[in-house]
Amino acid sequence: MKYIFLLLLAFLTFSPAQADAVWFSSSWNYKVKVEVNPNKVGTTTAVTSMPVYNDCGGFPTTFWTNASSTGADIRVVESDDTTETAFELVSFSTTSKTCELHFMADSLGTTSTSTFYIYYGNATATAYAVTDTYGRNNVWTAYRAIYHMNSLTTDYSGNSRTLSNINTVGSATQFLGTSADFTPNDTLEINNSFVNSFPVVITGWINPDIVNGDGNMWSMSDNSIHYYQLKVGRGSDSHIVYRSNNSTQAEDEDSTITAVIDSNYKITTVIHSSTTMSMYINGYKYLDTVTTYAATGLTWFEIGSLKRATRLQYSNSQMDEFRIKSSTDVAFEWTEYNNQSSTSTFFYIGAEEAYSAGTSTVASTTDSIIWFE
Repeated sequence: MKYIFLLLLAFLTFSPAQADAVWFSSSWNYKVKVEVNPNKVGTTTAVTSMPVYNDCGGFPTTFWTNASSTGADIRVVESDDTTETAFELVSFSTTSKTCELHFMADSLGTTSTSTFYIYYGNATATAYAVTDTYGRNNVWTAYRAIYHMNSLTTDYSGNSRTLSNINTVGSATQFLGTSADFTPNDTLEINNSFVNSFPVVITGWINPDIVNGDGNMWSMSDNSIHYYQLKVGRGSDSHIVYRSNNSTQAEDEDSTITAVIDSNYKITTVIHSSTTMSMYINGYKYLDTVTTYAATGLTWFEIGSLKRATRLQYSNSQMDEFRIKSSTDVAFEWTEYNNQSSTSTFFYIGAEEAYSAGTSTVASTTDSIIWFE
């Protein structure tokens, strides 16, 4: 593996120093600079309009005492330190010192850091409504559905595509906040034709407890003989398998579209254009434009099983962060994997800065930025 080290030493001694040229609002007392590692972005071109995930790891200790206990005063500001960007705060805990924060990045560069600021410390601030300009829904405008799995069934995109919890799917604290914990007979499902519009892109983190057998991760079906399915295992094989079925019940399960899997979380992305599919695993394109059968009339989306009059091929696994949209590319998928799999190498978190009567104070520190590729 190649390592690139960019070392920046900044010896900072601040009595109150001059404030930044701009400060988002004097109603907010504190901010932290968040910089994105360019070596973790894209391929050769910038990635645009990307929801970025942060777990508040590495934030200054004082962040947890100076921010509202609910996170209601958090604001995300772009590099000009003036313009807000939309964000969603799924969870926030001053006890465990963790959060699940997603914010919209208009552009992430591949040659220099992309800078954002997290503002907090305003006792009178209230959380944005999901429909506000900088509220949750505007993070997910490009998506048909977003399932963080914190509440298991909620669609966080604002499109109200709520899942039904069949046989009580459980929860586990494993990955991005809370994940869904499936045992046989468990299913999350929705009867809605929003998946029956191509191309469709389905992304989700999967962690099978059993890596052989016949466990379904997700499926789209007409509740009969037409379906597309991503599953783990074929009998004794430990593979990710993509399967399609059409009106002749001629099942397509091509061994060339399998990838070995183990009991670790992996992010899988399937891009389906009705008669072809491509697959990414952990940001890498495993398959490109594989021909599949043309299944039609798909109105059921299932996580954890396949619906064919009855539910089949139940999963024994944990899954998290399912996202459904219409398009993607290699650069986006690679960046998304890097961001969600390791926030500690994706971000550099700066020192806390305090605002007071036109000056800002930064704690005396020595900052080091080391980027890994």
